[in-house]
Amino acid sequence: MRSEISLAELGEELARIATSPITALPFSEIEALEKMIGAPLPEEFRSFLLDIGLGARPGPVLDLAWIVNETRREHQYFLEEPDMTVSPQQPFPITQTDVQGLPRLSAEGIESILWFDKPTPGTMLLCNHGCTWISMLALNGELAGTVWMTEMGWVEEMH
Repeated sequence: MRSEISLAELGEELARIATSPITALPFSEIEALEKMIGAPLPEEFRSFLLDIGLGARPGPVLDLAWIVNETRREHQYFLEEPDMTVSPQQPFPITQTDVQGLPRLSAEGIESILWFDKPTPGTMLLCNHGCTWISMLALNGELAGTVWMTEMGWVEEMH
């Protein structure tokens, strides 16, 4: 059994099972998203948006309006709380070494949660899972393009 498939093969499979069509995101929308976020997207995510768009049903579908609205809300929060300000251009602080150490922590009975008391630098908001749980995309560093689920402990209210 082959473990890897190409992006084109994934697109064909999604198109086959989708109840909604796959619609690539125009390059101009991707540029506008990068400008609004304040950093370039990782090449893999950019390619996904250019080829697959926001996704297709029955799989997960990105909500671009949510990403934009919550990013704007976060920018406003930073204006009100400047000591919380982080930049998506700052380095993503988690490394491959950190990730490799997680099984050891688990074996020692230590809860292996990476916690930040403010937004994580080098990321963009990607998806809301409810309450204050979100997925964020690492924009740079050795783990650029990886998706992280975290609790937004710095947020009092999520819309």
